[in-house]
Amino acid sequence: MTPEELDNLAIKAQAGDRDAFRDLVLATQRELAISVAAHSASRELVEEVLQETYVTAFEKLVQYRPQRTFRPWLRTIARNHLFAHWRERRRLADIDSDTLETLIADDGLDGMERDDERHEVESARLAACLERLPNRARQMLERRYCEEQPLALLAEQFKRSAATLSVTLFRLRQQLKRCVEKST
Repeated sequence: MTPEELDNLAIKAQAGDRDAFRDLVLATQRELAISVAAHSASRELVEEVLQETYVTAFEKLVQYRPQRTFRPWLRTIARNHLFAHWRERRRLADIDSDTLETLIADDGLDGMERDDERHEVESARLAACLERLPNRARQMLERRYCEEQPLALLAEQFKRSAATLSVTLFRLRQQLKRCVEKST
């Protein structure tokens, strides 16, 4: 659908035509879902952000000024909701033994025995190894594996290319692996 057609639907929706708003959703949802998914760690987050985006768009539609910019306006709303989710996740993030176990498993270290006593010892070793890392390295690992932030977003945040960040994360996991093994 062309930007002009979207603007015409937006004008109708502003006038109270719910069918026009439904048509706006149908015309933009696939593209918007792809855009949000590129920066999301889970399908659930994509669906939640999309739902919140369309609710906000419906509520704020009267503020939209038709200038063939409906898609960018909608993407901005989605981006703001996505940022809000990341801030909330970061606030709630707490590295616990289960999350640390996931971090270890990401690098193929999940072959360790899983009885309770040994698990506690291994988790404590990993926690100690994490504490030895520089703050920035710990932040990278937490954001990637605890908060499940996409690599592209992390690359922007840490001002690195995605490829460089991927290598850095691999090296950090290897460093943790060596540290945990050395502690045995």
